[in-house]
Amino acid sequence: MRQGLHPMPVATPRFSVIVPTRSPNPVWFREALESIRNQNYPNWQTCIGLDGEISAEVAVWLDAMAASDSRFTLVRADGQGISCALNAAAGCAVGQYFVFLDHDDLLEPTALAHLASVLCARPATVVYSDEGYIDEGGRPLRPIFKPGYSPNLLFRCMYMGHMLVVARDAFFAAGGFRSEFDGAQDFDLVLRIVEGGAEVSHIPRVLYHWRQHSASTASNPSAKPNAHAAGARAIADAIRNRPAPVSVEDGHRPYAYRLRVPPDASTFATLIIPSRSERLLRSCLSSIRGRTAGAAYDIVVAHHKGHHPDGPIEALVRLHGASSVDFEGVFNYSAICNLAASRASGSILVFLNDDVQPNDPDWLCSLISTLHGPKVAVAGARLNYPSGTIQHAGIAIGIGDGTGHPGRHLFDSDTWPWVNFTRDVSAVSGACLAVHRRIFEELGGFDESFPVNYNDVDLCLRARAAGYSVVMDADARLTHLEARTRHPGTLPSERLAFFRRWGHLIEAGDPFYSPNLRRDSESPAPGS
Repeated sequence: MRQGLHPMPVATPRFSVIVPTRSPNPVWFREALESIRNQNYPNWQTCIGLDGEISAEVAVWLDAMAASDSRFTLVRADGQGISCALNAAAGCAVGQYFVFLDHDDLLEPTALAHLASVLCARPATVVYSDEGYIDEGGRPLRPIFKPGYSPNLLFRCMYMGHMLVVARDAFFAAGGFRSEFDGAQDFDLVLRIVEGGAEVSHIPRVLYHWRQHSASTASNPSAKPNAHAAGARAIADAIRNRPAPVSVEDGHRPYAYRLRVPPDASTFATLIIPSRSERLLRSCLSSIRGRTAGAAYDIVVAHHKGHHPDGPIEALVRLHGASSVDFEGVFNYSAICNLAASRASGSILVFLNDDVQPNDPDWLCSLISTLHGPKVAVAGARLNYPSGTIQHAGIAIGIGDGTGHPGRHLFDSDTWPWVNFTRDVSAVSGACLAVHRRIFEELGGFDESFPVNYNDVDLCLRARAAGYSVVMDADARLTHLEARTRHPGTLPSERLAFFRRWGHLIEAGDPFYSPNLRRDSESPAPGS
């Protein structure tokens, strides 16, 4: 099977659990293998790749286990590293799917049963699940919930983690693991498979328990110093054939990365700022001019004259070298933005509220770089309150009045750490929204039947319905005062129109937000 082909259904798939080991803790190793033996799904085998020496105690116990249960097979890899151990174990695997388990972690007893159920309903090439941390004694610490398949997150970090499942044919078509990427060998494998095209599924259940101890990156990110560099090399290798040249840079934490497309002289952005406040506009324009570098742009101010301005906007616009367009009549954010977009000269449109201010000069380059990603139509910024807490880090549907900002008023989240990562989302805030002009026009711009609320979300959902991606760029950071130009809250008529159009998506659940988190709060806390 070529990587880009969808796998065929398997009535009762057989799983080969592949366990590499090197100098294991005898107690933890035995518990790991017992977690396989205790599965309530019987169609499995376990292939253990022995990388180097093991204690006499472990050797005797392994021989006894293999002799008493033919589903366990031992393969020696002669101490050549984890990729060699994994490949040696895979060489004796007969299952249609390979399930990778670290030698000190645990599978939930129902893990393979849930996996079989998902694959029978919808075959996939790669499957991953939620997971949870356990301490050295096996006691649960906290869960790690994950979004549905997000390629833009995957190319920034190996968020799939455990439990990782790969179709046998795809594994061998990709060439298996590569020793030059040891430490990030699973990341390298998955990147190569998905870059070639693959069906990916997520099981939103904690099916894997990751043990925290001093030698594990679960509790000590610096435990494997070579793994971060190996991950960067893996990304660079996977994207080497993309049309635009992409560089891989270190991200905000270990095992996180940034993808950067060098500025293209032919790429020009128009920043569109609706405003009726001289005071807010003055601060916004000054901060843009002082904190924007590396990208070619111009500015169009959309001046709403339906209310009395609090100062001479026209003079301010000229002072900052911008142009302006006047909008008469009742306030309609969508109509104002559409009018300004029709006067724009850039191939990229960046809609900005007049109460936002860039945090660093790289913000616009980062947004433009994100828009160069495959199929990306819209990119939004990470917006902070003046306190530094999150105002916007991607919009999830199905929260509050139909939409919500997970992580609002937080700096970070243990259960939903993805708020600080660039990733696919259902929608982004119109307070800073970048979009390819050709796609904006293809979609018909903002829907003017949403004059105040939901216009940004509606545009993003229409983009996704057309086959495009929407991405929250966590490296483009701006401060947002929020609701300084209008009263907060939603209009009943807009809320009704939004639910009529997108209620089926709300009912289905946001694919990029965990169903295990509460829907009555923007704080990503586990649901009851």
